[in-house]
Amino acid sequence: MRGLVKAHDSDDLTRAKHGKALTRQSSTTLWASSRSCGKVLSLNGTWGTMEPRARPMPAYAHGAVPVTHDPTLLSKLADLSSEFPIADFHMRLFRQLGCAFVYASRTTPAYSASESTWLVLIRFGAVLESRFGFTLEIPAIYSPFGDLQIRTTDGLEGHLADLPADRRSVTARETMVWAPDPNLATKLDSWSTPTRVLIPLPDESRSEGTAHLQRFIDALAGRLASRDLYSAKGFVTGDQFFGRDAELQQVADCLRTQEVIGIFGLRKTGKTSMLHELVRAHDPRYSPNSQTMVLVYQDLEYLPSLIHDPVSELIVDLTESIRRALKEAGLRTQELADLELPATPSQFRRALDTLLTKIGRGTSLVLLLDEIEYLCPPNPGTDTSGEGFQRVRQFLGSLRKLVQERDNFGLAIAGLA
Repeated sequence: MRGLVKAHDSDDLTRAKHGKALTRQSSTTLWASSRSCGKVLSLNGTWGTMEPRARPMPAYAHGAVPVTHDPTLLSKLADLSSEFPIADFHMRLFRQLGCAFVYASRTTPAYSASESTWLVLIRFGAVLESRFGFTLEIPAIYSPFGDLQIRTTDGLEGHLADLPADRRSVTARETMVWAPDPNLATKLDSWSTPTRVLIPLPDESRSEGTAHLQRFIDALAGRLASRDLYSAKGFVTGDQFFGRDAELQQVADCLRTQEVIGIFGLRKTGKTSMLHELVRAHDPRYSPNSQTMVLVYQDLEYLPSLIHDPVSELIVDLTESIRRALKEAGLRTQELADLELPATPSQFRRALDTLLTKIGRGTSLVLLLDEIEYLCPPNPGTDTSGEGFQRVRQFLGSLRKLVQERDNFGLAIAGLA
């Protein structure tokens, strides 16, 4: 495809570097390197060459990241391509995959020992985001050094801490790197860990046809497969929690309709993480426009055995947890403050019932009880005639009564299958 494109204003820029003409127009959102496909006429009458703007391939067009029109970002990307012409190839490659560079800045010497190193954030389109489980932008480093040192990648955490406030949730768990180092891939392999995967960005010299797209995807999949998704010792939330969006939405929808939810499964299958992600997703600090729903998480693993009285201790802890959550939400807590502890299950229910009445229907309170097997042992040989077990029945019965009678109270439990 050939054609003539005339530069629009004094912001147009044509540079020859490493045998390529790089062309930027104030109204153009991507850089393109020459392939003798078209020509560009600048205001001073000189000619350069430009290939057509890259578009997402059909397989990656669904949910592709929109093209940016932000003049500040375009200017940064122009500077990046000027210093690293290979970045122009990478931008086209990612664009074909439905992705885009959404942030670019030189790094500070405090972390990288050079002002010539750049930090880029890459946002993946819906197709690859779903395939690889990405939930946040992925950082990429451009280094000018032919002998890359590990301090460049180790300094990434510092650079991420200096990002604008709206991007500080980005992590270094997956990081892409380019440097003119012939041993780049080998070094990144040796520096990667189960919790930090370093991925080399491809070279343009291997970019015949569209085969390089599949090579890059295959290489990315291979590197990501080395991640140890079970390395975390506790629960995970935020960018570390992925692949359960449908289940998470289903649980949230059920809680809004006052259905009692049970989440059961083997250990290390994500039950606790799902409960914590529910709390995070409904925290006004992370989701300010969400419907008001105060979620209170309670771990039951610490409870004493049924030989003793686990319910009295649980009511004390729940009362404090609910008060704290309501106070953080700016809601009433007087009825729980007046509750004399230790309280019986009936007294606890009446205090909550009065409180929920005065809070009103605009706000729902939801209890999330984790490790329920410590309160209700699944062993069929367990003696259920003791006083401790009877108290458990009374407690759960009180919660069930609240769910049935109040339209602003919900309950979810989780435990071993």
